[in-house]
Amino acid sequence: MRLMLLAAGLLFCTGAAGQIGLAISDEEMLGPWRQATALVGTIAVAPAPQALQALDETLAELQAQLENTAIHIVARPEFAYDAAQWSVTLSGHVAQAGEALDAVLAAPAVPDRAAAERVHDSVRHLRDVLASRAPFERDVLQTLGSGSKNAIQALSRRWWTVSEYVEALRKAAAGSGR
Repeated sequence: MRLMLLAAGLLFCTGAAGQIGLAISDEEMLGPWRQATALVGTIAVAPAPQALQALDETLAELQAQLENTAIHIVARPEFAYDAAQWSVTLSGHVAQAGEALDAVLAAPAVPDRAAAERVHDSVRHLRDVLASRAPFERDVLQTLGSGSKNAIQALSRRWWTVSEYVEALRKAAAGSGR
């Protein structure tokens, strides 16, 4: 009886099931962009236009790379062979976006220096996780290797969601100080 209840519970778990065993957590993926969006939204005086332009450009590149990641996970089963190198490429885009974000958050108009430091640290952590290759590669190999369409779509959806958070940061930065 207990075994049947456990099996039924596992079959009907949807939200948590997609998260079980993944090496990169939602907080690591989404946290930097959520924190940055909240902080950028508090800037009362517009940062330097050059800094905002550089941020927008790097975030646009990162967003495109994240969307490509989501598409590759779903559409290319051979993506598993490219996952380690893809992770390094993603890390580079995150690093560039982090540098541009640091330039915007260095403006005197940023009201919370501690929050700016937390954003810097969380972006750097995501960059380091991706640069290490193993966590991203593990998530991709494990998911694609499972052959589960639901798991593959869930992993793809996670990366697409990150791209949406990056887009929200772009919008917040475009409206900052206005």
